Amino acid sequence: MDNQPTEQQKPTKKVQTKAEKKAANIVVAVIFLVIIGLIAWFISSVYGHKSQIKASVDTSQFNVVSSSKLGVTFHVTNNGKSAATPTCQLQVTDPNTGDSGTDGFTMDKINPGQTVTSADTLTITGNDASGISQGTITCS
Repeated sequence: MDNQPTEQQKPTKKVQTKAEKKAANIVVAVIFLVIIGLIAWFISSVYGHKSQIKASVDTSQFNVVSSSKLGVTFHVTNNGKSAATPTCQLQVTDPNTGDSGTDGFTMDKINPGQTVTSADTLTITGNDASGISQGTITCS
């Protein structure tokens, strides 16, 4: 008994034409692009709706507490569509001497459309708070 397959029993191997290979590559590319698009949409929907925070320092209300301490008033507004708990960096400087002070903090939750006015006391390097005239605050 011969176990060799006969001509009729041999499996046939299908050879892809160039057009079939090209079509298969196009299908793979389209599937890849759809997956990338879905990932981008998901990331945008999860992380894209973060509240937009606007913040400003009220330099007209600087309050010299001592030679090395400055009271600073600032405003933080949530322009987004959802509540936010902003993390902020407050910095003040004297452009003439380079004396400065900085503080980082996390604020309480701010609702959409809400503006919060707050104050902080900064320690000034150079020990001359009286010359401080510029301030910035950034929040995210």
